[in-house]
Amino acid sequence: MKRLVRQGKDINKRLIRRSKLGHPPASAADVKSVLRSLLQQSPIEFESRLKEAISTAPGFNENQLEEMISTYNDKQDDESFNSLFTYIEPFVNKAIERRRTRAEQVLRQQGYRVSPAGGQVYIVDDTEDGDRYQTSAQNETCSCMDFQRIGKLGLWCKHLYAIWSQPKGLLDLS
Repeated sequence: MKRLVRQGKDINKRLIRRSKLGHPPASAADVKSVLRSLLQQSPIEFESRLKEAISTAPGFNENQLEEMISTYNDKQDDESFNSLFTYIEPFVNKAIERRRTRAEQVLRQQGYRVSPAGGQVYIVDDTEDGDRYQTSAQNETCSCMDFQRIGKLGLWCKHLYAIWSQPKGLLDLS
């Protein structure tokens, strides 16, 4: 048990170290600018992807989200966007935390094997489901289905958290 607690602290330290190196895990503030850009480019895709990412969160109200998006589309102003983001921010934070926590749990159980594939590209073997995913530390992308749904929102999947949680030396941060 003490070993698992120590490993969890080590993982958090690694994530903090990455943050200090200019490679922070996705945060709600990061997501806000991505969401605004996506909303301006494609309101329909924005709504669809956002619902996929946060619709299972307790307290989420799809009708309220649709109404706020409609208000933003009518006004196109900062106030309506900030109101929309204020509503979704707790759900976005929960989505971020859920994936980060899941990555930490799997790492503690040694459920991932991370191997360099060249440059800042890594292969993450997920021993739980037997799948392999290609992740890019530089582009912050992953080949998993979860990332395909949430990546455009600026959110990370658990595999991205896994590569950034690796011991110093495994990742090529140059």
